[in-house]
Amino acid sequence: MAVASKEMYSVFSENFLTCHICLGEYKDPRVLPCNHTFCLECIADHAAKNGDQNKFFCPVCRQEAPVPPDVVKAQRVIIQAKLRCLPNGKLSRFEKVEKAIVRTEERLTENQTKILRLVDSQKLAMTKQIIKNSKTIERELTDYYQQVEKYVREQTDAYLVDVKQHLETCRTKVQSDYTKMKRCLDEKSNTISEEVKGLTSTQVKTLEAEKDRLEMNKISIQTINDFAQQLTNTGSDIEVMTHSKILQTRIQELQNVEPVFDTEITDITFTPGQTNMDVVLQLPKIPEPRLLTIKPGSITAKTSRKMPMDACFGSLNQERAYYTVPKEFQKAKFLGCLKRGTCFNVKGWPWDIQCIDYGCYLVVHGITVSIFFSTGQCNREISIEGKARIAIPMCSNGALRCAYHHGINAIIVSDRLAHSVYAVTPQGDVMFQYGVRYQIESGGEELNDPRGICVDMFGHIFIADCRNDRVVVLGSDGRFLRRILTWIDDIRYPLSVDANSNGELVVGTASGKLSTYRFIAQHSDGMT
Repeated sequence: MAVASKEMYSVFSENFLTCHICLGEYKDPRVLPCNHTFCLECIADHAAKNGDQNKFFCPVCRQEAPVPPDVVKAQRVIIQAKLRCLPNGKLSRFEKVEKAIVRTEERLTENQTKILRLVDSQKLAMTKQIIKNSKTIERELTDYYQQVEKYVREQTDAYLVDVKQHLETCRTKVQSDYTKMKRCLDEKSNTISEEVKGLTSTQVKTLEAEKDRLEMNKISIQTINDFAQQLTNTGSDIEVMTHSKILQTRIQELQNVEPVFDTEITDITFTPGQTNMDVVLQLPKIPEPRLLTIKPGSITAKTSRKMPMDACFGSLNQERAYYTVPKEFQKAKFLGCLKRGTCFNVKGWPWDIQCIDYGCYLVVHGITVSIFFSTGQCNREISIEGKARIAIPMCSNGALRCAYHHGINAIIVSDRLAHSVYAVTPQGDVMFQYGVRYQIESGGEELNDPRGICVDMFGHIFIADCRNDRVVVLGSDGRFLRRILTWIDDIRYPLSVDANSNGELVVGTASGKLSTYRFIAQHSDGMT
């Protein structure tokens, strides 16, 4: 009799209690005019995908049916749920990156103005030096002629004419040299100026393109947000059904769009050369005519160059520049091999770690909180009455750990009993989940008893994957990035983890060890 009842229930359930779309028992059932019944969510999804205006066809008998009002409402709910998954701060983060690009453009423009001012100043200084030397030559050549004239005044006029022609030739040659020098100076100045303008213009165009791309993404997010709000608040049933599918798809695409500013900027500097050019004019000895006693002096005017004119003028220097942008918009470069720093033992199991000021660590073990210097010396111990951790409403279960992610405005929760990590908005919506709840998979990147969790200044999520003997890194969108530490790095049963502002990861293990590791590369100017 029991077997017959079970079979009867199975037949009854299959024919009368099962949705023809999801093949499961009804969830909030709705009956169509053709008397076929479906789950509200199933028929709403079917109407959105296959409906035309405010009508659709029954999935079973293909009879035309109007869209029920509650089906349209089911679509306040789906759109609103999708919108809640779009972080409130995403638009402001795009605006922050846009402001950083504008500041960079302003700095490039100011740098160009500064360099061009230096180039013009160098050109003016060297031009004045050339004019000064030119006048000195004129004066000394005149003096030289007067000396010769003094000795030959009473002698033949022909010889004076010959001497004057000889000096005019020298003057022409010297002026020709100075003309070439000034021409070279102009060419060098123009070349450097054009190079500065070209380099700056190229980088400004790149930044403008990056800013345009961010602006388009920002406009897309704002537009889709406004349209979705207007559609759900004032749209008719027909409008909601018409735009629902495309709107959900577009919102889903925008969830994966993140602002990034990693454009490499080349900093241009100008190092002026020397303006004082030591030159000496070497005139050929004038032949003494017969019966003449000439005692000419020497000319020491600075006219000939000891080095090329462009080398005297100066040169442009280019070097990689790193401008200050918000940390969450920079890309961290993980080290291929982590550099281990300090390592020391603590009493008991380090259940939780917190990096605090002055390079100290706050360690919770048992009912005691200890403060350690980075050298491993214990500075202070505090006994805690009752539980060692402060109760948090959504983490009241002792199996949960949590950390706040400022970049996506969400709480990152590590649930060791469910072997998963998930992000929850302050409103209670789950943004993403990593790992399988209540199940441990044998392969892939699944978690096994995840414990401590933290978020670094770049938005990376670090998980102490205890029974897998490793530390796992996720992106701010919950995607797996890498295993940063494993048993090969002498990591056994990690219980707690935290990251400090110096690009170091602090890991506490069940063996009572506390170790620091440098996990990202740093530039010489201290910025990552």
